[in-house]
Amino acid sequence: MSAREHLAQVLEGTGLYELTGASPVDWELAAYGAGFALLEERFDQLLGDLFPATASREKLAQWEALFRPQRARASLEDCREMVQCRLAIQRDGFTPPDVQALLPGAGVRGLLLEGESGLTVVLGRLLGVTQAEAQRELDQLLPAHLAWAWEESITWVAWDAYPHSFEEWDGLGLTWAQLDQAVREDLEDYFEEET
Repeated sequence: MSAREHLAQVLEGTGLYELTGASPVDWELAAYGAGFALLEERFDQLLGDLFPATASREKLAQWEALFRPQRARASLEDCREMVQCRLAIQRDGFTPPDVQALLPGAGVRGLLLEGESGLTVVLGRLLGVTQAEAQRELDQLLPAHLAWAWEESITWVAWDAYPHSFEEWDGLGLTWAQLDQAVREDLEDYFEEET
């Protein structure tokens, strides 16, 4: 409810005013409403920027500056997820789900596998960062005592990293043979990211 609506409700609730839209009190309320509308807009923006899940691009860029030299060139939703994951990191959180949750924080949509020789990051797609930037961040975030390596082949992890419905994929008109022969550049081209 806007400030103008609230004031009108309070005045009418006293029984002393009948606001029809043509009285001087209505005009006064309209003036107050115009002034309060600017404050309400700023207040809504401030509330939206309190949490990464609803933050504006500008606020996300401020948070990103805390952990990467330049902001990611990703969609707003991907940027929100990256910042949320990065801010949710626990110093002592090294269970498999905790470590898996580090990937989006570093700008990687993928899967983390543990093997005898260390960790393998199965790359789905990069979230608006270069692979070198993602590697730098993963070096900082992943457990230092475990070696890790990239797995970049096109697997179901890569296809699943692009959040599109079956109808959207089917709409591309690709055959199974074309899908089997796809390379990473094809995946990027099929659906251009909006930044």
